[in-house]
Amino acid sequence: MRKSPALAALALSLAIALSIPRAGVAQSQTQEPSLVGTWKLVSVTARMDKGDVIADAYGPRPEGLLTYTANGRVAGIEAYDGRKPLSAGDRESAPVEERAEAFSRFISYAGSYKVAGHKVRHHIEASSLENDVNMTLVNEFRFEGPDRLVLLTPPLVRNGARQVQEKIWERVK
Repeated sequence: MRKSPALAALALSLAIALSIPRAGVAQSQTQEPSLVGTWKLVSVTARMDKGDVIADAYGPRPEGLLTYTANGRVAGIEAYDGRKPLSAGDRESAPVEERAEAFSRFISYAGSYKVAGHKVRHHIEASSLENDVNMTLVNEFRFEGPDRLVLLTPPLVRNGARQVQEKIWERVK
């Protein structure tokens, strides 16, 4: 399976950052799990306003990494399954249609986060979608055991339809 250079570079950067020891990150077995760490995207389900459910909204094998640091920073990348490589060797010379498809099936973002109860507020400082910069997105979350995180997005519009996405993440060890 071919991985994108951007995904590989982010994974390497995250691995290096997470290998640096941090005080206070360990958690006891009696505490609720912590968001701190790196999470791998497992699935995305979309629940439409009219009640329809789209399982595998990003395809059966989406790719993504989401990292929360102990000092309140967040970085994430999400890619749909089945993305096609560009026919040209670089993104600027690839045909416009290919670039548009690649862009529409991938998102990256970084910023700060704050937790209040079972909600996490992502304040977006950089994003592949410029419209999201300086926005604060509030996601509901829950843990299904210490190594599974479920995030529910605020209502958003995709392909002209309003939906809430449920994203399941597993902790990277």
